Amino acid sequence: MIGLLKSRLHPRPTESHEPLIDEKDEAQTPNNRFLQISKPLLLKVVLVFYVLFSSISLVVLGRNYNEKPYSPVNHVLSYERQALYFGEDPRFTGLPEEVDEAWDYLLEPINIRMTHDELEQSRATFTDEIVQLTDGGYVSVLSVHHELHCLDALRRNIYYSYYYPNATEAERRYSVMHMSHCVDTIRRSLMCKADIAVYTAYWIGDHDAFPNKELRSNSDRICVNWEAIDGWARTRLLPKDKYKVKPGPFEKALKGN
Repeated sequence: MIGLLKSRLHPRPTESHEPLIDEKDEAQTPNNRFLQISKPLLLKVVLVFYVLFSSISLVVLGRNYNEKPYSPVNHVLSYERQALYFGEDPRFTGLPEEVDEAWDYLLEPINIRMTHDELEQSRATFTDEIVQLTDGGYVSVLSVHHELHCLDALRRNIYYSYYYPNATEAERRYSVMHMSHCVDTIRRSLMCKADIAVYTAYWIGDHDAFPNKELRSNSDRICVNWEAIDGWARTRLLPKDKYKVKPGPFEKALKGN
């Protein structure tokens, strides 16, 4: 009886007694309604700040990548539009006796004088091994002249017996090692600067002819003004066999013995 009475006073919950969503919504406090309204607004604010922050970050990163690394030559650089291909330059292509003078002049300012401050800004490491000039400054080389030196070395190796008629076996082995270094130096430079002007292939003979195709182009590309770089380098030129350097640590060590 007591159990029956309790069940009548407190009926078991059924679906008809469960609270409905609408009833819950109607019972919301003002604070709950404010939170519901503010959540979409908060999400929009977060998205706006995210987009703004991302845009600023991309601009800053892009600026860092586009800024030129320091070089004492930066202030003289200028650029010009040039045809991609206009035939071989006869000054630099041909037999040794026909082109040596042009190559020698091109590479004349390979060794140049730079100051301590310029090398410091170029992130040089100052050790006892650095080559110093007796009248001040340091022996330095622009990367482009190093690459041209490598290209000239490859050219000379085409006519190896002409340039090195009395080369020893050790010198020949060194030459092979040097040429491997030069090939990789030029490869890295070409891939770094990546000229993306376009050539097109054309037939110049039938299938059995050799050669039977060639590349031609009417494309343009943007090039540095070489005369500006060459002119700057010549103001720092160290004439071959005429400049003097301070003794290095290896000579000092020999004298100490």
